[in-house]
Amino acid sequence: DAMPLWSTQALAQEHCCDEWKAFKPTAISVSDLLEFWIEDLNEDNVIVGLNWVSEGECAELELAEFTQLVVDIEAL
Repeated sequence: DAMPLWSTQALAQEHCCDEWKAFKPTAISVSDLLEFWIEDLNEDNVIVGLNWVSEGECAELELAEFTQLVVDIEAL
């Protein structure tokens, strides 16, 4: 399984159609992501899909790799 994450609300909004039309994109702070989400995603053994698009290739990262990248960026 994969957890899709988008860098902008506009990109996420593109996927709020069909069976997901009632959903609204919501921002997740980095602190909330690291404190609450990562542990749950790890327990569910999912990968992270970055900026998914309807058609074409999408970046998918193992959770550990994604988490390390987020931590590295926050340290800058």
